[in-house]
Amino acid sequence: MRGKLIAFVVAACVFAGARADEAARPAACGLYDYPSRQSAYLQLRRVFEGVVKAGDWAAMEKCCGYGLRLMPGDATWQYNLACALNRQGKTDAALAALAKAVEFGFRDAAHAEADGDLKNLGTLPRFRELLQEMRRGAGKPIPGKPVLAVTAVPPNAVVTLGPTNLTWDIERGRYVALLRPAPDASRKQAVRAANYRGPAADLLSTWLADGAAAGNDGDAYVNRDHDHSPLAVADFPGLSAIRYEAEARAKNVDKAIPNTLFPAMAVFGNASLAIVSTNDSCSLPRAAYADHGAVSFLADAYLDNQFWAFPAHKDVSSASGVDRFPAVSPFALVTEGSSGSDQPYLRLALAASAAFTPETKKKLLETKRLAPTLQALLRRHLKTVRNADDYLTARAHPTAFPSNGVDAAALVAAAHALKPDAIPPVAVLTPLAPRQAVGLAPRPRYFMISPCAVGVKLNATDLVRTFPFHAVAGGKNALPRVCWRVVHGDSARVTVSPGAEPDVHELTVDCRGLTNRVDVACFAKDLATDWGAPSFVSFCPADPEKP
Repeated sequence: MRGKLIAFVVAACVFAGARADEAARPAACGLYDYPSRQSAYLQLRRVFEGVVKAGDWAAMEKCCGYGLRLMPGDATWQYNLACALNRQGKTDAALAALAKAVEFGFRDAAHAEADGDLKNLGTLPRFRELLQEMRRGAGKPIPGKPVLAVTAVPPNAVVTLGPTNLTWDIERGRYVALLRPAPDASRKQAVRAANYRGPAADLLSTWLADGAAAGNDGDAYVNRDHDHSPLAVADFPGLSAIRYEAEARAKNVDKAIPNTLFPAMAVFGNASLAIVSTNDSCSLPRAAYADHGAVSFLADAYLDNQFWAFPAHKDVSSASGVDRFPAVSPFALVTEGSSGSDQPYLRLALAASAAFTPETKKKLLETKRLAPTLQALLRRHLKTVRNADDYLTARAHPTAFPSNGVDAAALVAAAHALKPDAIPPVAVLTPLAPRQAVGLAPRPRYFMISPCAVGVKLNATDLVRTFPFHAVAGGKNALPRVCWRVVHGDSARVTVSPGAEPDVHELTVDCRGLTNRVDVACFAKDLATDWGAPSFVSFCPADPEKP
């Protein structure tokens, strides 16, 4: 049996829209339909793992049949089918299934030869022939399947994602772009400086001209609102634009909440959209906080050098006191206003990225701290933040950032002055089992769990509850430490105390009569750094009219 079911799936597949055991042939689907199959795949995988553990080979065979309906032509499901058939003594059928797996692209001869599920086939001539076919085909293109290759992205380029440089990681449920920055052999500092049209141009132009600033070479822009609010890419010399091919755009694969990892790139993106109905509207970030898959992806992107900006639309208004968010996070910068309100902050983030020294930017990218560092810098240079102490208060951490809220010159100067050894760490949170001090009531529900943002729905508001968290400064730090501060809501309701174990902190929350959200920020620093970007724990009272 193949130990790990599927790592990257790029073949065309079909899916049984009705019951998997119906006789009708399922409709075809391609690379851009994988997200709609992800949930079914995960459910099937759980069942598959259970029947394998129980040694129920007939049920394993049935699971593999369902898997091949879900993903026809998939080599791994086909290989597992061969194992299930052989375990039941169906030797001829097993060899035929294994031959199909080789036809579909299975090439791991060493695994097949050592697999206990196929051990009794070892002396059969047909099995030895199939092993030889696997060895001959290893490393060669699979007929009918796209050949994947890494695309080099030069500065100022427009690069298209498609089946040859985009793959679906079905284990993690996201696309992965096979891109890497390509250095510009003809880089001309004076040209970069003269063409820069972003924020704080007087400062950036000087640093770009003398090579003291890294510029936006290696940075990439991704738009996810079908160019409803496009960035003026040419204002940032060196910045490349990433687009999806026409078929992906037609299927909205490139729209709304991000879904693609760019492991070798620094990505800056926006989606100036909202979910609008006749009765109500909801901003993309508010919708994302109620979706486990969206939160998981945004958390991964945040810790993989992706900076995103989204408008709050009508969900936040400081003028009228509206705040409809159930939680906050550092995963995207949320802005007050609707379409286009995210553009100024996207431009500020790109200006800060350009202002870093080459050495600092290299370290930021290597340590995956680009997005957290940009979040910390933008929050620290809000015009409401008057001194270092203000950074640990609500002044630096609004639910949505106001229009014209940042001192651009101070921001880029701070980014330029940041040294590689002064890059702040990230506070990484792990919630532990909550306990309650008094009374009996339904347990609170974690509706959002991620390394840098946790959301808790309080099902009862007449209790005092204690929530332990393991909190550490992520990365290799000298004398790391963390601190907690209430940044939204009544600070008198929250007490933070050390837990019984190292790095455990207990947040005791007085929930009695609580009607508004309470956000507690956790900051990390070490001996050489300032406090880094906040991670958040949000306590949100449940709506008594909803389950």
